[in-house]
Amino acid sequence: MIFSLPPAGPCTLRCLDQSFEVTVFDDSTITATSRQVGPLVANKTYYWRVDDVDSKQKVYKGDVWSFTMAPLEAYNPSPRDGDKWIAVDSDLTWQPGASATKYAIYFGTDKGAVAERYQSVFKGYVESPSFNLPRLQQNTTYYWLVDTWDSGGQSYPGTVWSFTTIGPGTTGIKGEYFNNMAITVNPALTRMDAAIDFQWGDNGPGTPIGTKNFSSRWTADLELAVGDTYTFVTNTDDGVRVWLNDQMIIDNWWDHIPTINTSPAIELNPGIYSLRVEFYKVAAAPWRSCSGRRQPCLGRSSPPVRFNPWSMPNR
Repeated sequence: MIFSLPPAGPCTLRCLDQSFEVTVFDDSTITATSRQVGPLVANKTYYWRVDDVDSKQKVYKGDVWSFTMAPLEAYNPSPRDGDKWIAVDSDLTWQPGASATKYAIYFGTDKGAVAERYQSVFKGYVESPSFNLPRLQQNTTYYWLVDTWDSGGQSYPGTVWSFTTIGPGTTGIKGEYFNNMAITVNPALTRMDAAIDFQWGDNGPGTPIGTKNFSSRWTADLELAVGDTYTFVTNTDDGVRVWLNDQMIIDNWWDHIPTINTSPAIELNPGIYSLRVEFYKVAAAPWRSCSGRRQPCLGRSSPPVRFNPWSMPNR
């Protein structure tokens, strides 16, 4: 492995394992901007520091950095383990273990059969970290695991992961529409929208709302099945505001051309959060997680309104 170092003259580079007791190496003669190290141990965290030394031999102590080596088994599944509301046309992906060359896939609705690797749930071998699925059943929990082999024929068993597909009638978010740009008390139109994802152009939401100078407010309970660091993203032509648990996280409430706005990264635990989105003229409001691609805002159509985001990790 090669570390890039600041070119500030001679350096001292020290690397320790996660116990802070075993020195992997300690080199005080480095003059280049990189250092190759290894071999390192899979699934172990290493800490390292670079001290710069100037021409007068004055030492400038560096910060401690860290990195973790990839494990030998498959990891970081997509869909994420335990996630819900997964699209029925999803496929499986994962991060390959160190030195992986082949994978065995087990997939089905019987957790025990998958865990015991029954032939009935064995789907075959693949050489790349992905597997294409047929169209899945709605509102169904699936279990899967990936066993890994390296080039020497050594196997590394995977653990059972699971996800649940989205069901019929489980999406929707309450939309209130106003024939003004001020979001007054009484909306002229209230309905359940499948998602906040519109391209109205010269049109409007529908009767009795006009085609311009209108506003909207969407409200829902944002239900997260998996904790992660999330970023909320809007793409609107004119004003938009977003609140999470009554805290404003996006504020661009003025006229503008199509503009992408991004909230700060927010660490959220599994649970239910209050979401409110307001805009005037045209809006589309997807979200994304730190480990996922952007997805439109969805909700559950029966009271209480639930906003159930799909998860698409790409770590």
